[in-house]
Amino acid sequence: MFVVDASEDPALETELVEGLRPQTDGLVLCSPRAVEAGLEAAADSPVVLVNLRIDGVPAVSSDDEHGVLLAVEHLRALGHRRVAYVGGPDRSWSDARRRAGLDAARERFPDVETVVVGSFRPRVEGGRAAADLTVATGATAVVAYNDLVALGLVARLRERGLSVPDDLSVVGFDDTFVATLASPPLTTVRTDLARLGARAVDRLVAALDARRAAGPAGTGGTDATPVDSADRTDVLPVELVVRGSTTVPPTAPPTFPHPTSTQETV
Repeated sequence: MFVVDASEDPALETELVEGLRPQTDGLVLCSPRAVEAGLEAAADSPVVLVNLRIDGVPAVSSDDEHGVLLAVEHLRALGHRRVAYVGGPDRSWSDARRRAGLDAARERFPDVETVVVGSFRPRVEGGRAAADLTVATGATAVVAYNDLVALGLVARLRERGLSVPDDLSVVGFDDTFVATLASPPLTTVRTDLARLGARAVDRLVAALDARRAAGPAGTGGTDATPVDSADRTDVLPVELVVRGSTTVPPTAPPTFPHPTSTQETV
């Protein structure tokens, strides 16, 4: 088994797929950023997608849309009425699904106003870059694209003199190991990443077994896998894990404390 990371670089991703294809029987593409080029580069190799859906290609994903709905429902129950969302990369399919979850939340909870802060790198530095903009929205709670972005938000807010969750509640996504290491521990939408990966591998092995059973007469490619179209995409459920980064909203929207100036006014 080969495991490679394209670091969100579409060109590198295509190059890695082209390099792996002659050495492997099949590919699992996780949240690919250049999927069309990747599928073309994979050519006759069976492919399974993770957190992306394309007609005719077997895929496994988590229910991101419902995850955002759960997060907003939790914040609403605490009393929040203005919730910000810090998005991920523009090319992220998962981010698009989470924004669809925001749309669903607006319809279900019309008394909660949601605002999208923007698109940011899915890392700690992305959350740090989004923190000031998030506070400027006047929101009392924020849902982050993932746990790393949430950690960046918390760190930057603390540097600016705000407290999580007393001044701003923060919700992460994925429930990775860093969620419990944060201070405070992150409330987050849990995706069973191990199950997600295992299911993708199961789909790939099934495709390879079907190809072998078909023998030399098989046509190859992803369409050679006899998977019913209704079963091509597995959507795994998510759940909300409540920890210490969310609480009731402050009496007024958070603002950064003004630094005390020692300069004389001229």
